[in-house]
Amino acid sequence: MVGSAPVGELAAVLLEEMMQEMLPANLHQTLEALHAYGESPLPVASVGRVLVQLAHLDGPLKLTAQPTPCDPQTFSQHLLALTSQLNMLHDQQNRAYLHSPHFKRSKFELFALQHMQLLTWLQRVHTALMHSVGLQGPDLLQYMVKLGFAARVLVFQPTLLHTLHVVQTCMSLPSEPVPGSMREAMPHPADSATDFDRVEWLQLNLLLQFQSIYKKALCQPDIYQHPQAFSQGEVKLVQGFLRLEEIYTHLINRFPQCCRLSAQEQAVLSNLCQQLNKYFTDGHRIRQLIEQQSMMPQSMGKHAVAQLVKLSSSSSQFAVRDWILPFMVTFCELLKIIWQLWTNLLRKQHALDAQRRSIEMLARVAGSAIVKQLTDQAHRLAHTAPSMPVGPDRSRVFDLEDDPLTLPTEAELVAEEKLEEEDV
Repeated sequence: MVGSAPVGELAAVLLEEMMQEMLPANLHQTLEALHAYGESPLPVASVGRVLVQLAHLDGPLKLTAQPTPCDPQTFSQHLLALTSQLNMLHDQQNRAYLHSPHFKRSKFELFALQHMQLLTWLQRVHTALMHSVGLQGPDLLQYMVKLGFAARVLVFQPTLLHTLHVVQTCMSLPSEPVPGSMREAMPHPADSATDFDRVEWLQLNLLLQFQSIYKKALCQPDIYQHPQAFSQGEVKLVQGFLRLEEIYTHLINRFPQCCRLSAQEQAVLSNLCQQLNKYFTDGHRIRQLIEQQSMMPQSMGKHAVAQLVKLSSSSSQFAVRDWILPFMVTFCELLKIIWQLWTNLLRKQHALDAQRRSIEMLARVAGSAIVKQLTDQAHRLAHTAPSMPVGPDRSRVFDLEDDPLTLPTEAELVAEEKLEEEDV
């Protein structure tokens, strides 16, 4: 519903990509705040406590002192520990507040989208880690030092800030239900719902579905372990991908009707949609290959996927992963653009509503002033006008009964005309 979010909620922004280390004072303040909240019984607060421990732990992600370079396998373990805490933060948030009457839907969406931003940055580090294969000696050491810096700045630091924001929000939730809550946002729109209601509901569900499959695709590497056939994890991943397409199709058809786009905005969205539609077409073909595997268990399904999507990977074992992860980055860009366009629409709507309320208030004030002015004027006239005489001395101007009107006769009129002619 356009205009449903309070103005304060619209001040929220997406995460900014960090390119350098935080100032020591800012880092210390963030870690101290997370440590203080760590004593809270809220499940999300425990994530902050573990992240503070990781920031002090010797290794490539250490933030409180000089980090220690390590081999790719050890680096992967530290990165996995960070990833698991990030996903746990949102798993706990979803379990506790997905249907909460106290949690604002706008804030929930923002946190989910920030989670997706962090996963895309994490994906960059994962991809760079795979490129370390074949490096040795000083070349490998130098590469891992640079990769450690990227992981700390690009992923760990914004994860700390994001976690602190989530924890602070959960700690300060009101005790009374709030308008625009997740409890109101989750049910399917009624038949009487407006197009704006439906678009908002589709945006929320698209984001939640994307969050679910992105975590599976990026953070569950075990689902890709089968060398040729599709694993059950890969089958579920493709099923979730096609469910995402259904929600996406409904949203993208309705969105321009509710949010007017400029020619430039329309061009950007159209370009992204063309890229995504290619992935969705490939997804349906991969589903057919999965269905063929159910009839022919020994089929070379993943090899067929590698040929279908023209992957340059030397191994078909990771064909599904190498196909879907680039899609995730592109789709996250789409979600960010849609979120920004919708947020701008809400801001404009709130500005118009505020302007309308101001005009109405001015009209009421002006109307009250005019009424008061007329009342005061009537009051003054009532006190300054001559009083009406009473009895026989009443003004003869107003007493028609005592001085009735006498009309002239016809003869008198003729005589008067003759006198006027003589004068002429």
